[in-house]
Amino acid sequence: MNRKGKKTKSITFATIVDRWKELEGKHLSEISNILGYQNKETCRLGLYKFRNQGKIDFTIEDSHYYNFKLTDKRTIQVLQTQEDTQELIRLRTWLAVSNAYRLTDLIDAKSLKPKEELEAIKELGRIERGLTSPAAVDFAKQIEEQLGVVNIWQEVEELDHEDKENR
Repeated sequence: MNRKGKKTKSITFATIVDRWKELEGKHLSEISNILGYQNKETCRLGLYKFRNQGKIDFTIEDSHYYNFKLTDKRTIQVLQTQEDTQELIRLRTWLAVSNAYRLTDLIDAKSLKPKEELEAIKELGRIERGLTSPAAVDFAKQIEEQLGVVNIWQEVEELDHEDKENR
């Protein structure tokens, strides 16, 4: 409790984990604001508490905090797993977008037998339904840029934009 009888907000280690990259080179008052502490002293005590527990490390130079590191092995492992999962999602998305473009080229080439074309269309639909990552749009634009192609979905977007401007 603080002097006014209000409960002081306690900052969790999770808050520091979420925001630790933003703390580099900051003054204690800035760190206090970033982490949501009510004052600098509470912030300083919180940082030293987590440092003494072996969860974080940092250095102080000219009243600024540097070299923030997470030292809690479990937290580092969880963050690495999350990072790996995100990379795997991006890789799968890239492969799916690439495969979608290859299938579209096959279908457009009219070189498939009717039964094969139907299977390719079904597979293209499965791929498209599986594309849930926002990165898919970026990947599609990269592929189209490499191919020098503007696909219909981009043309429709441009037409919509032109219609709004003409109104």
